[in-house]
Amino acid sequence: MSDQLQIILKTNNAKDLKQIGATLTAEQLMVAMKKIPSDKISHLLARFSKDEFILLLQRMDSKNVDRLKNALGEPLLHHLTQFKHLLAKQLETLDAKLIALETKINAIDPGDLSRPKAMSYAKEINQISCDIDIKLSTIQTALGLCWNTSRLDLIEEIGNFDEQYLRAITNTLPRLIDLFQERLFTFFEDLYDDEPALEGLASFGVQCVEDYRDANLISSQDDDEKELLKRVDLKLKEKGLYSIQDLKDAFVFSRRSLKDFLLR
Repeated sequence: MSDQLQIILKTNNAKDLKQIGATLTAEQLMVAMKKIPSDKISHLLARFSKDEFILLLQRMDSKNVDRLKNALGEPLLHHLTQFKHLLAKQLETLDAKLIALETKINAIDPGDLSRPKAMSYAKEINQISCDIDIKLSTIQTALGLCWNTSRLDLIEEIGNFDEQYLRAITNTLPRLIDLFQERLFTFFEDLYDDEPALEGLASFGVQCVEDYRDANLISSQDDDEKELLKRVDLKLKEKGLYSIQDLKDAFVFSRRSLKDFLLR
């Protein structure tokens, strides 16, 4: 970058700056923006990668945002227009993901679902949430730039996407999280989170000697029923399972998932 930066600093040739701009990364442009006037920034943006522009929106600090506002011109407006079109496609993808996720959640049979599969659903939900958070932050930066222009269409349309993404993370996703927990922890629906883990096991049918042996909570030689529950309770606590909440946190929601957890 040092050689490129020296050229950027020395030249005022628009063609040269545009050619250099086509090779820059977001990080490199942010470094250059701190050292050059707004007209040079505009030239660098002319052929700057649209993918790198998205990264620029995500990573700029407030000072570089202000510098970019001062570089207002067609190159920046073009990038913002491309960003608007990208948002439309990405929103369609997000809507499809949320619909597919809801379909999978509704099909959950807690007695048959494996623990790794349940954890993959939770990971998918978390990833979607993180993606929306990043998108909202990026949109806010883009809107800040748009408000510095006379392009009311960009302000309105990107603002509309902001509202739709916000609705997804404040309404749709929380509803799906509630639905997921309701379906996954069906066996615990009549229990409080602070009740003993043993009550959770009983709720999905693990409550006698054979059940405890099948779940590997006791050995095949254990047959002293008087001390049985104490040994099972101790084994659960050794695994960090004191309460219903602990079972939920460990994704133990059925006989199958209990065995998955103990054998992991």
